[in-house]
Amino acid sequence: MIVERQVVVPIDQVPPELMEDALKATEHRWNPIFDDEGNPIGFHAPRYGVVLRSAFVIADVDEDSGEVVAIKKFQFDQMVHKDGPIADPYGHATPNAMAVVVEERPDGYWVWAVREWRPVVFDHRRNQRGVEAVGVTGGWAKKVGADPIQTALRELVEESGIEVDEATVKVINIHTPNRASVETCNEVILAVFKSKHGRMLDGSHDVIGDQFPVRLNEFPAGIDALVNSALWAVSTHLNCVSNKPLQG
Repeated sequence: MIVERQVVVPIDQVPPELMEDALKATEHRWNPIFDDEGNPIGFHAPRYGVVLRSAFVIADVDEDSGEVVAIKKFQFDQMVHKDGPIADPYGHATPNAMAVVVEERPDGYWVWAVREWRPVVFDHRRNQRGVEAVGVTGGWAKKVGADPIQTALRELVEESGIEVDEATVKVINIHTPNRASVETCNEVILAVFKSKHGRMLDGSHDVIGDQFPVRLNEFPAGIDALVNSALWAVSTHLNCVSNKPLQG
């Protein structure tokens, strides 16, 4: 049976006529970066981030400013990803924000979750490319330097229709999807649920599935490490973690 779904393929497999309009928009393009000798060292898309060939070195560093004073030893090179809007490929990207919305009920805390399709993930156990993950709402800012908290709140209302008590919103943690090659950290934002109403999609945001509540202790540990990390941060922040196993 043939089904239509979002997948990831090498760019050279896509018919050029399907990309014509997208490639006219500079902010959507991954433009190559060259060194002084004309060698390609990375790609940069102002709206999405940069992938840059970088060197891991031993160096003398000014502790106050963080600036490198002298490079003493080369160790190895690696592609470093700065994930998010970035004007200068040698600068820092605006961080992503994940909003974990909790609702306190008589039987404890519930988290408003969403099922999302992750086309790039390869599950080697099932030999399957693309997986569905249970997660929480989040997203990039739309421009460099935008406030991640306001980004997360806007994504909540526009993507999911969830409204929160803004007085309860707080950043409780930061984390990274890959500590070895991703520079940009994501902020974990905790907010208390207020109401749920219809979504206000205007074409500028991702279309995600409708959200549903899950008890905090029953939230599935899935393939998305950022979601797992965010839920752990929320659980510890709300004092829902014990060093003793449950009885019964």
